[in-house]
Amino acid sequence: MFRADHILSLVGSAMLGLGGGALALTLTAPPELVPRLPIFDDIAVTEAAESPAARSWPALFGEVPPEPVAEETPAAPEPSPDFRLKGLVAGGDSGWAIVSASDGDHLVSVGSVLPGGAEVVAIDPDGVRILLDGKDFLISFDEEDEAPVAAAPAVAAPVVQTATLSLTELRNDGFQRSLGLAGGSKVVDQGNGHLAQQIMWVRNGRLYDKVGLQKGDILLTLNGVPAGDMKALTEAAPKLLRERVFELEFLRAGARMTLKVQIDEDS
Repeated sequence: MFRADHILSLVGSAMLGLGGGALALTLTAPPELVPRLPIFDDIAVTEAAESPAARSWPALFGEVPPEPVAEETPAAPEPSPDFRLKGLVAGGDSGWAIVSASDGDHLVSVGSVLPGGAEVVAIDPDGVRILLDGKDFLISFDEEDEAPVAAAPAVAAPVVQTATLSLTELRNDGFQRSLGLAGGSKVVDQGNGHLAQQIMWVRNGRLYDKVGLQKGDILLTLNGVPAGDMKALTEAAPKLLRERVFELEFLRAGARMTLKVQIDEDS
């Protein structure tokens, strides 16, 4: 006669035997034949969601800024092989320049068209920029042409100075051409909206050189007309050409000076 504890022991042994057999089959069976229990899928998804790599942690030291994208520097215009710069007054859209071409000198401003269809697009202290056949070119000063006068020592100019200037020559050349051929200058801001002209270089034997102006001088007014106002100078040109005395206010090495230039009719 079987006792109850014997029956339970046999049942337990049988279940253990079945479990061990299942474990043995699982360990020896190919992976594709092993059944996957849903409970393990849930555990895997939970662990992946709670892994450090998947968690969204707040930045302790702020967000890392993106690397700045370097801006492309526009290519410098090529030197112009067909034109040479004789002089300029760089004043933005109101400036002008003297450009030498195969057919002679040309007084140009922004928008002028040179022989060959070259359009003047800018007049800067570095020279005259032109657009020709879709390409940018720079007309700059040619040192082999007429070398500018070297900068003289910054000495005080006399209050009154008589210059040997021909009124006929000034009238024939015109006011703008005379200033353009005198050398190179650029418009500078003196503050509070007051514009002036700073001489960048002086051409030998021309207007600036004859009256004793030097590189670095800042021209303030010419017979009361603001020297940095290109439009005002152009409008005042007919009146200025009728004058016999030019009174020029300028700065040299920070000192304010007045230069009076007398013009001889028969010079």
